Amino acid sequence: MIIGITGGFGCGKSTVLKLFERAGAAVYSADSLCHEIYEAKDTDFFNAIKKYFGADAINPDGSANRKFIASKVFSNPADMDFLNKLFQQPLKEKIYSKIQNAKNSSAMTAIEIPLLFEGHYENLVDKTITIYAPPEARKNFLAKRGFSPDEMQKRDAFQMSLDEKTKLADFVIINGSTEEFLEEQFNNIYNILTR
Repeated sequence: MIIGITGGFGCGKSTVLKLFERAGAAVYSADSLCHEIYEAKDTDFFNAIKKYFGADAINPDGSANRKFIASKVFSNPADMDFLNKLFQQPLKEKIYSKIQNAKNSSAMTAIEIPLLFEGHYENLVDKTITIYAPPEARKNFLAKRGFSPDEMQKRDAFQMSLDEKTKLADFVIINGSTEEFLEEQFNNIYNILTR
């Protein structure tokens, strides 16, 4: 069985992915796959990044300056559109590859894909889970990671709303209080999935 996990920035997707891993599932993250794409130097993708964003988009070691690129794309819809289009094919290939491997395996697989519904990946997985967190809980969580409320709003502007994601999902986990409550919800869903 293949589970697609989604939610907003700072909702706790990675935490739920770790719970799947702890339960014995194979796990993948679209963000990690994006990092792999960023780190593959001398590709068409990397050359396009250099050409579009300029020298500041490249670190002294020749790798992509993800922080600089994020500051550009979350401030400018045209830059975000460019980056999304650039990522679309290589990321889709990596996600498809992971899903294909999962279909050939008997193990449960969980894949965290922030743009699960936007990219129509829900058609490739068996069940979907949206992680929902109230705005204040997200702000507190992101503040601990060094992100401002403004950064959260900028990122939200480029995604489907959390309300819409919860309507589309097979399951919803609410991450707004304690880790114990989050884990309890996870366990209930996991038990349904493994019946």
